[in-house]
Amino acid sequence: MNEPSQYVSQTLSQVMQTSFFECINNARIEAAKEMLRAGQCSILEVAMSVGFNARSSFYKAFKSRTNMTPSEFQKTMKT
Repeated sequence: MNEPSQYVSQTLSQVMQTSFFECINNARIEAAKEMLRAGQCSILEVAMSVGFNARSSFYKAFKSRTNMTPSEFQKTMKT
């Protein structure tokens, strides 16, 4: 992008009303949802592959964004 990180962060905050961290986590959760739909990896493998370093932080971010745990999300995909 060739823009200072402070500029990008400020623009996200003002225009999209979200922080850089929230934007990244939202993208990670969307990628995780696709992987969970495919059902070819464990939840821990999904968490690690989308960039979370701990299962607990993945669960917290996932539940915050979707109002369900990754396991609950997987169950809804099977019905």
